Amino acid sequence: MSGDLDEGEFEDVLDAFEGDAGAKPTLFERAFGYFHRLFNRRQRDYRATFTTPQGKRVLTDLAGYCGVMAQAPAGTTTTDLARMQFQRDVFIHISSQLNMSQDELVELARAYAKD
Repeated sequence: MSGDLDEGEFEDVLDAFEGDAGAKPTLFERAFGYFHRLFNRRQRDYRATFTTPQGKRVLTDLAGYCGVMAQAPAGTTTTDLARMQFQRDVFIHISSQLNMSQDELVELARAYAKD
């Protein structure tokens, strides 16, 4: 799995949870450390990807394509509604990794409409 810690990183996590007495961390502490580092790495990767000028343009395009602020037209089938929701969910995942606010999402949707 691409999110796995290498041996050195795993040892760093273990070291971070050692107490003053040098006691080894509990399984919970080790798991928490692993997921904390994995989540932070993933967020850094998303930021590195989407905060460049090219990444911002792609993000704007994705906001429009995924219908972030769009309403379903009257008569939309349940299949189309499900597809639209899936597209929104993907974009919401990306925006949550970037800690985007509602105002930033609205700004992206407006920028897409201008293109």
